[in-house]
Amino acid sequence: MQFPMDALVDNLLAAQGPHRQEENKTLLAPSNALIKEVLLKVGEQCHKLFSPFGLSSLAFEKWLALEQTKILSSLAKVVALTCRVGLNEFKYGYLCFDTSEGQSRNVWLLKNSLIAFNDPTKALHQNDNGVHFFAFLQEVTHFLALYLFIIRPIGAELLAGMG
Repeated sequence: MQFPMDALVDNLLAAQGPHRQEENKTLLAPSNALIKEVLLKVGEQCHKLFSPFGLSSLAFEKWLALEQTKILSSLAKVVALTCRVGLNEFKYGYLCFDTSEGQSRNVWLLKNSLIAFNDPTKALHQNDNGVHFFAFLQEVTHFLALYLFIIRPIGAELLAGMG
């Protein structure tokens, strides 16, 4: 599968993340369909989310818990160590790459295929009004974008479908 990272665009003023912006929906559709097909295939042995009776809520809850507790925590640490990101680990929970209308996000995809973000919270005991701006290294941007714009939205879609 060839993830179209270089072709993705981000309307930096939009509340929605790049995966929900109209310019990217048709571009991401083939990758999205392929991952859904593999992930939800009856008999799929790696994740086992789908059974002959439909999506297994127990398996999905285990997958979601693993994603929240292990994968995101590990991803944050690897990215922080690799990119020397100057954020405390607790702040990763406040990074917002996709919001509803009226809210603002603080993670953007730049034209040079970098994912950039600003510090989501002010440092304790500081009256600093400046913005601390960071960018992930290009070596990890491709994998991070695949996770943020394909895998995570599929998980959210499945969760919404389960009510």
